[in-house]
Amino acid sequence: MVPRGRGGGEDPTSVETHFRFGENWRDFVESQVSAERIEDAKARFRRLFMPEEIRSKRFIDIGCGSGLSMLCALENDPAVAAGVDTDPSSVEAAKALLSRYAQGLSWSVTQRSIFDPVLHASGRYDVVHSWGVLHHTGNM
Repeated sequence: MVPRGRGGGEDPTSVETHFRFGENWRDFVESQVSAERIEDAKARFRRLFMPEEIRSKRFIDIGCGSGLSMLCALENDPAVAAGVDTDPSSVEAAKALLSRYAQGLSWSVTQRSIFDPVLHASGRYDVVHSWGVLHHTGNM
């Protein structure tokens, strides 16, 4: 992990102002994801959301990391399953995981900051998920 500062005057949409977790997520997807780990993640996700809370809803995962939460959401047939992450390696990791385990399902993962106005212009979401991410933005 390569830390990046959050000093005054920095552009909060720039990847250079954020911690870079993506290489860890790429390693996780390549070497640690298994059917057992996915089932465990799905069980934990079900503690957060009932299927009807996601079914036919617009779901976004902010700071999607490995894409595992998106994979869990996809089990519940959302109308939209979108993931965003500021780190290009995280985007790569999420796309790799979803390409492998969510074949035939509709999803999107893009490199984007939560502070980017383009993200806000892309529409509203019914379910906004962000696990262990927003406290890294530097401005709670």
